[in-house]
Amino acid sequence: MALSKGQVRNLSSRLKNINYNPTTEDIQQLHELRMEYRDFLSATFRVLSEEADKVDSKSICTYRIKRVESIISKLHRFPNTSLVTMEDLAGCRCILSSRQSIPRLVEAIKKRLNVTRERDYITDTPSTGYKSYHLTIQDDNNSRLKLEIQLRSRVHHNWATLVEITDQVLGTKIKENHDNPDLMEFHRLFSKSESEITIEDKKCLLKIADKYDYVARIGQLFIKNNREMRSLYNEINSTTDAFFLVETDNQKLNTFAHFSDFREAEEAYIKRYAELSKDSNSSANLLLFHTPQPDFDTISMAYSNYFLTYNELFYRLILYRRDFVIRDFDSYLPYPFVKNAVKLLNLTQTIAGNFANEIIQFALSRPSMLKEASEEWERSLLMQLMKLADAYMKINSHIKQSKLNLLNRLIWKITRYGFKFYISRGAKKPQPSEFSIME
Repeated sequence: MALSKGQVRNLSSRLKNINYNPTTEDIQQLHELRMEYRDFLSATFRVLSEEADKVDSKSICTYRIKRVESIISKLHRFPNTSLVTMEDLAGCRCILSSRQSIPRLVEAIKKRLNVTRERDYITDTPSTGYKSYHLTIQDDNNSRLKLEIQLRSRVHHNWATLVEITDQVLGTKIKENHDNPDLMEFHRLFSKSESEITIEDKKCLLKIADKYDYVARIGQLFIKNNREMRSLYNEINSTTDAFFLVETDNQKLNTFAHFSDFREAEEAYIKRYAELSKDSNSSANLLLFHTPQPDFDTISMAYSNYFLTYNELFYRLILYRRDFVIRDFDSYLPYPFVKNAVKLLNLTQTIAGNFANEIIQFALSRPSMLKEASEEWERSLLMQLMKLADAYMKINSHIKQSKLNLLNRLIWKITRYGFKFYISRGAKKPQPSEFSIME
């Protein structure tokens, strides 16, 4: 039975009190409130999936009902928020290949759903760097029920998931309360596009990354988790339009289920969701998502914050380090050149070593895999290794091309300093000892 408005208001007032410990009845009422969204969320998700497929064949759509812990945390963090006004108790998200596809999908959604509010965080980006397009949808059959649709490009999503990954790996709470100025600045700079980011921005990013040993710590975790999730995905062996139910838990192995029918997937989601809601000690995350052309790398990218696997922004740090190696070489700065080159070498060697374990796993698993899955994994391995190799290939190529230029500039530099020394001596006839640099 649906809760009355009065019951929702009273429940909200109790939960907003930081010093209040929710009772079993409170949790039950909160669960009942969330379950009211089932039909509304289902219908919205179906429309979003249909329209997203038309706009972008590589789109990924997902839905979720907000966890109890997340709801209570939000009530505590935002004093003006209540269960009555909260618009993301339930929500859908769509990740598109490019930013240009977002306006088209917005217009398609507005033709089929009751959109009551729009917030463009792409054009009007907050200071944190967050970029996404939010739509508030109202249920035609129950005006009290509202949910949120988030539309993002892959670049925007990579940034958002990296923030969550940082919090999980480093034990921070950047997303919630901005408790670390260094990492806040780190992610703010990372939100810039490649055309916007400056040399000073890159220098600051690398400085912060070095301080926290960021790339090595997260990189090793990415590769380890990638191997585990890859094994789960390969057991599904699906290369067609599909719905996926994923459960991740820090305390136990993750689970990965595949459904060809939405209703079947949704029923499995709700059943498992109800089971987890009864377990107050559970730390599991439950996610239902749809993609018309599933492959592991796409899914891994979309939910790297759940899987703790690859994030494209991670590789940008490696390329920034490469750029500084080249810059130091061109500027004749031997100490910074060696320092950055050694850091780049150590980093890539560590990651390459972890890749070797995945290659071994691939070789052992290949005989029992479907041809399509095997080829997709092989392509993925090659792409990841090429990204690492690219850093060294560009450095090597640049140094080879600069040999003659380097010699010419070295001669000019010696001549220039010799001329300055000559002038400083009052243009007197030099003695051999005064020009020991040229001996």
